[in-house]
Amino acid sequence: MRTLFSARTLFILSGLFIFYATTIPWDFSHAPALDAVSWIPMWDSRRGRPPSISDLVQNVVLFVPFGFFGALSLASLRRRGPILAVAAIGLLGLLLSTVVEGLQTMSVLRSPSVSDLMTNFIGALAGAAIAMAYAARVEAGFGGPLARLARERPGLLLWLVFVVVVSAGALAPFVPSLDVGLLRASVRRLLDHPWGPKPLAALVSDALAFGAVAFLGTRELLPWLASRRPEATTGERREPAARSSRCSPPSRSP
Repeated sequence: MRTLFSARTLFILSGLFIFYATTIPWDFSHAPALDAVSWIPMWDSRRGRPPSISDLVQNVVLFVPFGFFGALSLASLRRRGPILAVAAIGLLGLLLSTVVEGLQTMSVLRSPSVSDLMTNFIGALAGAAIAMAYAARVEAGFGGPLARLARERPGLLLWLVFVVVVSAGALAPFVPSLDVGLLRASVRRLLDHPWGPKPLAALVSDALAFGAVAFLGTRELLPWLASRRPEATTGERREPAARSSRCSPPSRSP
């Protein structure tokens, strides 16, 4: 069975997710308005204060997968050297951020800013740097099970992350957030009502989420388990031995 994801596929999907998450609800209701842009770095001109730490961290984290999978999928850039590869992926992240920030200038609900460009660029650089360190040290030096799994079946790691996210989402009303205040309130609600109210619509969404887990598991987990079977490895070892025994001439007794 073929796997559903590769490093290049995850690179494209991460770019599409960034475009989706930074442009919803797609209310492009007017022409681009540059007066809505916060031009001063690390300053939110609409609110009249510096941006929150959680916003800055989220903007960085959002582009880390883009840079990581981009550096892993573009082997031609890695062959030109780590510095050039990290810089090129960072510029790709900056280009994507510029596109979405430009679209946000046509939205009433969005707040484009130079700080977003800077943090998105830093996130893409960080992801690419992590990928280069992974390729140079972990993959080439150690070659452990996790490194081989990330190289051969990155979709399986994505499936494991998806399982964790869906399982955490099933613990509603707990809502994961980088905002410390919201996170504290979510933990308090979780302790008071561990599973929360479950209306019919929530049950349907849970069924769809776990159905997606099952589908991805059949595409990623089952092929990996099949490749780990002892029969498959011993069969591959016996076949060359049998072939060599057929080719060797029979021995003559004196």
